[in-house]
Parts: sequence; structure tokens; C-alpha cells
Amino acid sequence: MSNQVGDANISSSEQTANVTVHAYSDLSDLSIDSLIITEGATIFPNPDSVSDFTSDVEFTITTYQDYDWKVIVEKEMPEVEITKFEVEGERSTIIDHGNQLITVIMPVEYDLCNLNITSFEYTPEEHTLSPDYTIVHELCDTVSFFFSEMLEWKVIAQHEASMFTSFTIEDQISSTINFDQNTIDVLMPSTADLSNLRITSFHYLPENSTVTPGDEVTDFSSPVTYEFEDGTLWVVNVTQEAFEGEQVPFSNFTTWFLNGSSQNRGYYLPGNDISTPWRSGDKGAAEVIFPAFLHTVFPYPNTISPSGGTLETKSVLGKLASGSLFTGEIHGSGIDNVDTDFGVPFTSRPKRFKTTFTYEPQSYSGTMDECDIYVILQVREGSGDQEKRYRLATAWYRSDEEVKSFKELSMDLTYGELSGVPTFMLPSEESKEMPEHGFYHDDEANPTHIIVVFASSAHGASFIGGVGSKMVTQGIELEY
Repeated sequence: MSNQVGDANISSSEQTANVTVHAYSDLSDLSIDSLIITEGATIFPNPDSVSDFTSDVEFTITTYQDYDWKVIVEKEMPEVEITKFEVEGERSTIIDHGNQLITVIMPVEYDLCNLNITSFEYTPEEHTLSPDYTIVHELCDTVSFFFSEMLEWKVIAQHEASMFTSFTIEDQISSTINFDQNTIDVLMPSTADLSNLRITSFHYLPENSTVTPGDEVTDFSSPVTYEFEDGTLWVVNVTQEAFEGEQVPFSNFTTWFLNGSSQNRGYYLPGNDISTPWRSGDKGAAEVIFPAFLHTVFPYPNTISPSGGTLETKSVLGKLASGSLFTGEIHGSGIDNVDTDFGVPFTSRPKRFKTTFTYEPQSYSGTMDECDIYVILQVREGSGDQEKRYRLATAWYRSDEEVKSFKELSMDLTYGELSGVPTFMLPSEESKEMPEHGFYHDDEANPTHIIVVFASSAHGASFIGGVGSKMVTQGIELEY
């Protein structure tokens, strides 16, 4: 699109395309420079005839059915740097770019509702500023100024008092001075040691005042109180940025591809290509030549706009095939001549997993089928024939409950040994499907691998289950 900034954000699940254009763009006069749709599909209206994007524009893409897509165009938020702000008679000005706030410190004898702003300079100069700063005099209350009618900065005046004007810590993410509360909030990276920090900026008013303690404080693992000589107290609170832990790629199941020469000789997996960490039992079956091959795993609700995956237990060539989706690799071909290696490299320590699913179990031999959803973290040591795999953490859901409407499932990961759980949840060296050499000796360790499994029939590896048992999952999220 003309004046576009960056790539469009296309959501197949919501059927939207979000486009950002330059801040100075005229949304009523844009053009679509490039648009790619499904081969053989048609689109209405003609993209060449649309230029007004002041409001969302809807397009209908037609293949074997109609799909309504919405194009949303927004202006980028303009970047502004305040280079100078002065008020007649001021003591000092504090410009906080992180919070878009200008605080003016005035002598006590000045009327904050009758001040004169003498300078307001910024870059880039192309921005329009409103209102006109020369006509603004009442700074006793917060005043908002807008750049290009989009980006808001606030200005307020305060009388001189015992206060910090600057307080920063080495390697900080941000530092916010709250003048109305006499507090300072400092945000540090998640890896910072709060008991061993270094203050790099320590300024206050009045400049000749004495503040106790001084800038020699290094331990901020708990709030630190500073006292000015007139008795005014300020508190510094230092916190750490929330840790954004690792996710398994393509785990939201909104991106799928067909691997193979055709649907009969291929299989669907989440991802863009075979480098994806996800596999299914369909891989082995897809390599067998027979015309009656049935997919047990496929995108939900369709391949055009997937928002999850469907796993269905089926009967193939007289063998039961559970719908299974897992992280790992599968070798060999056929229904039962395969070797499954569960798990992919992973080093984070999630606290729980969350997924949304439905399940329709079918009975077999008088028994109701069960589904499996589980996450296992392992520590692997050695390599080749000498490799040993140890269980570090477990979260396992197995149930024959029918779930007709989408249900959110959240399960905590238990680090270390398990007690009072069914045998199938415990590690076993004798397990053909997933051999493990017991629990890892240090439950504070980081994992080396993660195993994530969805199965429409929990006993599908033994060719046991109910034909027609179906699970729909909308992906999995690891929470930290």
C-alpha cells in the first residue's frame, strides 16, 4: 500500500489485514500496490477502485464459498523529541520522554495558574502542535499538547519542594518519578540482581539539601526510603521486567502446510515447512501407497483460515489410527512400522500450560475412549546410545469427559517427583513409546527438551480406541 510502514499484519483467524502508514498520510487517498489472494479466487470490490481507508474496508474473497476480509489502515504514531521547554521564572524543567510528561518547577511565590511558556521546541519540526503554547497560561492543572493530532504530551507546573529531579540505575529499562506520591519506580531487566545495583543519576531540589542515604545505595531488593533534611520522604521501588518465556513455534495452530505431493500422499502439520517441530502419526501413513488414506490430523475449521487443529481417531487398512499431534520426529512408514522420537530442544521453565479444546469420545469394547493432552520437560545427558533422558516436570490431562463447547484447560507443571498419580504419568525405562531413566535429581535445573502431545485416543499407540473420537484444539500456550 502507498505510504506503508513495515509489513501488513494478516490474521487468518480473524480474517483481517492491519496496515500502518506514515503519520502524515491522507487516509482518504491511498492505493493498494500489491495484493495476493488464493490462486483461482476472485475478490470484490476491485482493489484498484478503492482509495478511501478512513474507515475499515471490507473485501469478499470467493473460492468455493465467500470469505469476508477487513482491511484496517492506521497512521503510525509519530516520534517526537522535546529539545527545549521553558517557562518564565522557572527553577527547572523535567522532560520525561518515556511518559510523554513535562514537569516545570516554579518558585513558591509564582501563581501556577498564570504562567508564560517562553519556549517549546521539538523534532521533527514537520509536526503540528496544538494548542498554541503561547496562549496557554494555566499550568496549575495538567495541560495536554498534541503533535499531528495524534501523540499526546502532558505539561504540569509544581512549586519548588524537596524532590528528586533525576534518578536512574545502570542498565535500567525505565525510571518514573511520581511527584504527587513522592515515589520513584525503576524497572530493571528480568535477569538483574536487585541486591547489587549502581545508581548512575541522583539529582534533587533544593540542590543544597542533604538527602539520606545518598547515591551509595546498591541493594534495592526491597523499597528504599530517602529522607530530605526538612523531613520529606521519598521511596524508590525497583522491580524486574516480567520474564517472557519460550513458546513452541507454531503452537497457536493458526499456520499449517500440506507436506507431500497430494492430499492422498501428504499430511497436514502446523508450520510453514517440514522444519516445524510438530509431527503427527499421519507422516508414516502418508508414505504408504493406498487410495483410502484418511487424514487423522487437519486444520480447523478449514485450510483457508485455520484457528486450530482437528484430531480424529480413524480405522485405516484395518488398523486403528489415533489423531495425534506432538513435538518430535517420526521415522519409518506405514501404520505400525514407525519409530517415534518425542521431544524438541527447549530450555525455559514454564509454570503451567493453557489450551482450549473440545472432545467427543466414542466407545470401544464397552469402554469409553479417553483423550490425552500433556507437557513433559526433560533433561537429557550424553548422546547416541549413551544418552539418558530424565523427567524434570509434568503436566498431564487424560479424560473421557465429553466437551461439546470450547473449554479452557489450565494445568500446572509439577517439577520433580510425582506422588499419588496414575502409573502412566510416571517415567519408565521400559516404555517403548517414551523411555525415561527416572526423575532428574535437581528439580531447579533448566530442561533441555520439551514434549507436547495431543491425542484423540490416549491408547492409540497400542491401536486401542474408539473410531470417531474427535478432539479440536485451538493451540497451546506456556505460561511463566
